[in-house]
Amino acid sequence: MTSTEPGAPLVITEPRARNVGLAGMAGTLLAVAIGVTPTSPVVGGILVVVFGGTFLAATALVIRPGQIVVDRAGLLVRSVWRHERLPWDAIDRFVPIELRRAKTVTGQLVGIAFREGTDPTLRRRYRMRRLQRMRTGADGVLPSTSAYGWEAKLLVDVLEGRRRDAQDPRFGGPPRPEDP
Repeated sequence: MTSTEPGAPLVITEPRARNVGLAGMAGTLLAVAIGVTPTSPVVGGILVVVFGGTFLAATALVIRPGQIVVDRAGLLVRSVWRHERLPWDAIDRFVPIELRRAKTVTGQLVGIAFREGTDPTLRRRYRMRRLQRMRTGADGVLPSTSAYGWEAKLLVDVLEGRRRDAQDPRFGGPPRPEDP
C-alpha cells in the first residue's frame, strides 16, 4: 500500500518471480527444441515456434507484470494484453468467489457486480457465464488474486472500502443531495 490516506492510490503488482521461472522454463525448452532441429527439422521447427512463442510471452510478463491500481476514479487493470479503466460509478459491489473442484477450494477470485445502466461493452469484457452469474452474484471477475499474493476476501474488503470512500464527499466524492 502506498499510503493510508483514503484517496491515495493503491498499487497491487503481480510478483515477477513466477514469471521469471516461466520464462526460464520456456527458454530451456526452446534451447532443447533448437538442439533437436538438426536431427528432425520438422519436429524441431514446430517445437521452436511453440516454445519460442511461450518464451516471448513469458518474457513480456517479466518486463511488464500485471497491476491493479485503485484510485479515486476507480480501478485500472493493467497487463501485457489489457489496459482497462473501471470507474467506481459502474461498480455496484465486489464479492469473493471461491473456485471449487470436488468440494476442495482450488482458487479465489474477486467478482464484480456492475450497476444497472453500465456501458454494455464494459460488461461484455468481464462477462461470466449465465449459470456462474446466478451462483456467485457477480457479472465478471478481476484477474486471479492469487497471482497478486492477496486473499480474495481481503482484497474485496479493501476495494469495497475504497469504493465507499470514493463516493463520500469528505474524501472528494460527489456531494450528497440535501435532505428536505
